[in-house]
Amino acid sequence: MSPDLDEVALTIPDLGGRPEVDIDYTVVERAAAIGCNIEEISSLVGCTRRTIHNRVKTDERLAEALHRGKDGGAVTLRRKQWHNAMAGSDTMLIWLGKQLLKQRDYKHLDQEVTLRALPAAPYNPAQLTEEQRRVMEDVLLLGSQTIEGDPVEDSEE
Repeated sequence: MSPDLDEVALTIPDLGGRPEVDIDYTVVERAAAIGCNIEEISSLVGCTRRTIHNRVKTDERLAEALHRGKDGGAVTLRRKQWHNAMAGSDTMLIWLGKQLLKQRDYKHLDQEVTLRALPAAPYNPAQLTEEQRRVMEDVLLLGSQTIEGDPVEDSEE
């Protein structure tokens, strides 16, 4: 004769551990809707962050309450932003344009630059050495000629 299932359940020893925390899903959903993080939600329902993280993996109702709360909060916030924008809030219109329409600010830099040349020393050909005069004449002569063909090669004298 095999033992009854109820009798077997009574003979299994209690393995210890903490009792499972009873989580109020309504509190979780409402807290998530106003943007509370897991740490804040766990404080509200009387458990640790780890408990919430672990239970979300196995408790479908808890996971759904978190998602529904976060999504509902986002929709409520978007509705309020939209309402403010339609009521004429320039700030909200600009922000929504950036978020939804990928609009952005363009920064135009308009800069004026003034260049000043240092005053040149007066040119006095009488103060030039013979070498300086020859180089000056060569430079002036080269500047007035059109060079055709191969580039001019430097030659040592």
